[in-house]
Amino acid sequence: MKKIAFVLPPFSRNPIGGYKTVFQYANELVKRGYRVDLYYLSPLFLVGVEGVRTYRAVAKHLLLYDRWHHDLNWFILDSHINSFFMVTRKLKGQYDYIIATSVQTAIFVNNLNSDNAKKFYYIQGYEKWLYKTNDIINKSFSSPMIKIVTAKWLQDLVFKKSGEPSRCIPNFIDFQTFFVENSIEKRGHVISLLNHTLPEKNFEFGLRVVEEVQKKIPDLRVLIFGIPRRPEKLPKFCSYIRAPSQTKLRTQVYNQSSIYLLPSKSEGWGLTGMEAMACGATLVSSDIGGVEDYAVDGISAKLLPVNDLDTFVETICDLIRNPSLRIKIGKTGAAAVRKFSLGNSTDLWEKSFLRKFN
Repeated sequence: MKKIAFVLPPFSRNPIGGYKTVFQYANELVKRGYRVDLYYLSPLFLVGVEGVRTYRAVAKHLLLYDRWHHDLNWFILDSHINSFFMVTRKLKGQYDYIIATSVQTAIFVNNLNSDNAKKFYYIQGYEKWLYKTNDIINKSFSSPMIKIVTAKWLQDLVFKKSGEPSRCIPNFIDFQTFFVENSIEKRGHVISLLNHTLPEKNFEFGLRVVEEVQKKIPDLRVLIFGIPRRPEKLPKFCSYIRAPSQTKLRTQVYNQSSIYLLPSKSEGWGLTGMEAMACGATLVSSDIGGVEDYAVDGISAKLLPVNDLDTFVETICDLIRNPSLRIKIGKTGAAAVRKFSLGNSTDLWEKSFLRKFN
């Protein structure tokens, strides 16, 4: 039995897209006969990250840690998967494949003494929010590990910054969880939008967009969801769903929406956009890397210039006033994302495990 270790940043009790993807791969690989272990780095590795400048800041994190470090209540892991927390120096035992999942973990994995293991660096985004400069991130791309990226723009970026090749394994969605269950034709004037604290997600701009749309479409409803508390002074036409389960996200958000608004300035992949498309919502997104891997402007989605308020507002109003166009794009989008399955992406991981790299 081949053994795999995924190395993640410090544990989080809140849903994180990058963690979720790793968990889904872990479950699928166990089904395929691998032994899979998860390792979470100690919060000590947060020192140097933007907003965590001192060990005192980490100490505050540690004081809360024991209360919830085993409390993964937003995802069900296969019972055969072992999880190890507060890792600082080494892994337990030998592995055939060790997979770093972020900049912090890439540094850790690269320094591990594991002569017999193939080391992989799974790059899910350009983590510019972690440090004041991009030097540490760019340097990690040159580490002597096999690079796996989630999107073509990341493949280009890694090569540009380091001259290193990488293999692209696209992200995926769980079609047992995200699917159309409410008629696309019968949906009202409803837009959904993610609230996120990262500036790259551009939530404030998204809110400006829907406020302008509502001036032109008075019966507009907006469904906002996210992990943070409800923002203050949301307009009356906005409802807020905090930390919805996957089922609630499908039934009460995506399947109620005519349009899903993704206003991000950058995304590793833009997973919520693909989830919404799978549920029949028409995607209106910034024209950015990641999203371009699964959405085609004018055919399966509307892709618009970043921060172009007028174009976003006009495009959404046009879709609402022209339901036949919205329905056509929504149905095309739901069909287009069907190829992005967990099975297909795991097949590519297995090929990467067996492939010989220089």
